[in-house]
Amino acid sequence: MSFNLKSSIFKPLFLFLIIAQTLVNLEAKEPTIAILKSISSNDTQRFQINSNSFICEPYGVVSLEKIYAKSKKDSSCRKSIDEFYVKNRKLLYFSQSFLKLFQGYHIELKNLECVVYAKGQTTLSELLLSEGLAVNKNGFKDREFSSVYEKVSRTAKRDKKGVWNSSVLKDCASLIVNN
Repeated sequence: MSFNLKSSIFKPLFLFLIIAQTLVNLEAKEPTIAILKSISSNDTQRFQINSNSFICEPYGVVSLEKIYAKSKKDSSCRKSIDEFYVKNRKLLYFSQSFLKLFQGYHIELKNLECVVYAKGQTTLSELLLSEGLAVNKNGFKDREFSSVYEKVSRTAKRDKKGVWNSSVLKDCASLIVNN
């Protein structure tokens, strides 16, 4: 009897081997590397893997840009964010200060958001939180990231960085809670 893949005996074995190999590869958790194609804001970047381009938003946090976009046109929230960026011009382009176009970044996709490892093991979300340019998403629970995000937020609050040193949180409280 010769080996024939079309043989009904070997089909289940072959399928089992393919599935097993796929599971081993998934378990190895090889990093996904994506190329940064553009930076729209601290909140939004466009990445590419092979020929597939996609938008990334930071995982587990609500950025000032997201709050601004959800606020009403003439609201005190929007005015506070505008004033914040007038006083802190360089923070408007914060992510552009360390993310470099056409460079590869390790990313993980979670719940339609991206964990972008922007500086070694430090994520973009952590960097935004550390500068007070984002707050933890209401009800965010993730074993891997929640405690780190909370610690970084407490430090930014203690140091009065970003939104922790402005009226943004007070003026935008309802939008922050509902995200």
